[in-house]
Amino acid sequence: MTKASAFVHLHVHSDYSFFSGIGRIDDYVKRASELKMKHLALTDYGSLFGVSEFIQKCRQAGINPVVGCEVYVAPQGRLNKSSDSEFFHLLLYAKNEEGYQNLLTLTSRVYIEGFNRKPRVDDELLQRYHHGLIASSACDKGEIPRLLLSDNREAAREKALFYSNLFGKDNFYLEVMNHGYPEERIIRDGIRWIGQETGIPIIATNAVYYLDKRDAKAHLVFTCIPEGKKITDIEEVINSEFYFKNEMEMRAVLPDFPDAIENTVKLAERCSLQINRPGLNLLHFEIPSEFSDGKDYLRDKVFKGLEERYPGVDGKQWEVLIQRAEDELKLIIKSGFIDYFLIVQDYIDWAGKNDIPVGPGRGATPGSLVSYALKITNIDPIKYGLLFERFLNDESNRFPDIDVDFCYERRGEVIDYIYQKYGKERVAGIITLQRTRSRRILKDVAQVLGIPSSEWTAVNRLIPVGKNVKVEELLGIDPKVMEYYHRGGIYKNLFDLASRLDGLVCDFSTHACGYVISGTELTDYVPLVGDEKSESIITAFPSDVLESFGLVKFDFLGLKPISILKACEKLIQDRDSDFLIENIREDDDLTFSILANGESEGVFQFESPGMQKILKVAKPANLEHLMALDVLYRPGPMSLIPQYIDLRHGREKAHYPHPDLQRVLKSTYGLVLYQEQIMEIAQIAGGLSPGQSDLLRRAIGRDEKNELLRMKQDFLKGAAAKGYSPDIAGTIFGLLEKTRGMAFNKSHAAAYSLLAYQMAYCKAHYPREFQDAYSGLTE
Repeated sequence: MTKASAFVHLHVHSDYSFFSGIGRIDDYVKRASELKMKHLALTDYGSLFGVSEFIQKCRQAGINPVVGCEVYVAPQGRLNKSSDSEFFHLLLYAKNEEGYQNLLTLTSRVYIEGFNRKPRVDDELLQRYHHGLIASSACDKGEIPRLLLSDNREAAREKALFYSNLFGKDNFYLEVMNHGYPEERIIRDGIRWIGQETGIPIIATNAVYYLDKRDAKAHLVFTCIPEGKKITDIEEVINSEFYFKNEMEMRAVLPDFPDAIENTVKLAERCSLQINRPGLNLLHFEIPSEFSDGKDYLRDKVFKGLEERYPGVDGKQWEVLIQRAEDELKLIIKSGFIDYFLIVQDYIDWAGKNDIPVGPGRGATPGSLVSYALKITNIDPIKYGLLFERFLNDESNRFPDIDVDFCYERRGEVIDYIYQKYGKERVAGIITLQRTRSRRILKDVAQVLGIPSSEWTAVNRLIPVGKNVKVEELLGIDPKVMEYYHRGGIYKNLFDLASRLDGLVCDFSTHACGYVISGTELTDYVPLVGDEKSESIITAFPSDVLESFGLVKFDFLGLKPISILKACEKLIQDRDSDFLIENIREDDDLTFSILANGESEGVFQFESPGMQKILKVAKPANLEHLMALDVLYRPGPMSLIPQYIDLRHGREKAHYPHPDLQRVLKSTYGLVLYQEQIMEIAQIAGGLSPGQSDLLRRAIGRDEKNELLRMKQDFLKGAAAKGYSPDIAGTIFGLLEKTRGMAFNKSHAAAYSLLAYQMAYCKAHYPREFQDAYSGLTE
């Protein structure tokens, strides 16, 4: 059995150190595993963007993740005043959960308090949040190395003792490196002296910015991009020593520090971290005192809402409504999402009371009868056959996702409301990590290499617009790109370097509409950063990672058609005070008449010239027709439009693979257009549960071949048990498989088609007011 490495890397920068590191976490972990390193650290600059991915990948590889950060330290008393050239570097490692918590707090505080460009700490902050942390003196930009370089050994020794006393005995290490720079020899001699004088332990590190030596030029090019430098502007010879070295290589460059090599393992062994993941981390919604708990309060609101939504309904119809509401509530309560629904209902209710228009719903949410009863949505899921299981079921393992459209101009007021109600320490925007893409990275690398703009523009024209085709894929599929590559020289260099830098994390921004509302202070579980562009505080983890910490995303979208409708409603009320958009009939002949004539300019989803032509031929006569046309007018299903129109007008007879499916497919004349139809057919013919049918729907949409093969067997087995012949069952499953890239969410189509219908109604009956409202908000 191969002996474990006696050296591990403790100074590692990934591509999450934007435009500094080009190493991917995946690659670092694989290399550490190959080198028999049982531990690995990640110490990106200033924040913890990559920590969640790092921990996950290390755990999968059987490696102990040492979570760290290279922080910037301002001189004492100059936290608010220090320039970028005045701060020092310091490495911090989380020894345990307390240390990780303090690392979260430190890296978040510096952003929250406004130091966005170079978020920095000072000794005072370190004194407050040092427990559970191990620190080291960092590279030549650390304070102790700088003092040594300025021949101030005593001050360096005093600073080392200060940190040793601050973090505790054996929780502060001196760091030695050898990348071949003469200054490092001075630092190493000084570090050795301080270690002898104080007994402070020493670790050997290599500042890792890339995986292999051959990546050195790509790294140098990448660091030139942000400042617009050309590689010829940099006088220094490329230093290829900042790579992921093995134990023997480290011993070779630091032969006088064998103990420092082995101390890396000793330090790493002291870092044992189990990240606390709290389960569902929802803010507890405050309920009125007359209710015993949120469950009773939610139930009360839902049943009162049903009475308002369905006045006069009784008997069996009411029993059906109650049963569906009870079924939905049962799953909502079981899943722990009571507070989620109450929070969303509250800010929608607040928006209504403050005359801020809210959309009828979007996404899968309109499939929920509970949401309709709470007036989170405004389209009847019973009337249009919308499925709750498309929104939430007990087998999909997903959080519910209630996206809400608000008036474009006043959306910000609703967001301000949640900040004021729940506190800025519990509410934050969500980060969106940006990665290099082929078109931009080819341009950037070409500029660094000094290739004339006319030439790299010609190269970029070969890349398909709107498609994220990787550089290496271009070389494999486009002969014209290969022509440039085979010219050799600077062009081969361009493609080789761009290929290496393609897909790296390079920056971050704020999610356009996503926010989290936490049950505790957000920094209890996730780090925060500041986005200078949006002037907001956001999570340093993206939304998919936030879910693993139990944080649910709330989406606040701005939609202009809602603003137009509200403005139109107000103008109409000047001569008809009783007019309300929500009260208009959904079967108005005049409205469908103008749509059938293609008079849909200004009507949401139906205003394009192409859609106007289709409306003239299709002659929609109800909301179901509008929904179908909305779904069909997309790449992929667009090819079905002629057939749909022929079916709609009886020129072609609707075909159903089995009479049992007629109810599901009747509204679309035998065509499978909606994801909900896939789910219903899977339940009717294949005997799948609602949750299983949703998993099948997703597998078809994502073309997950292995999952589809597995689920096909379940479907065929279930169909046989229900009496379907193998041929019929196979035909039905084949019909479902063909919907890949075609079927669309019916709940979303229904909500947006209702919005379009409402606009068309106003245009048909109140053309002057509609035009004034439209012009006022679009010109």
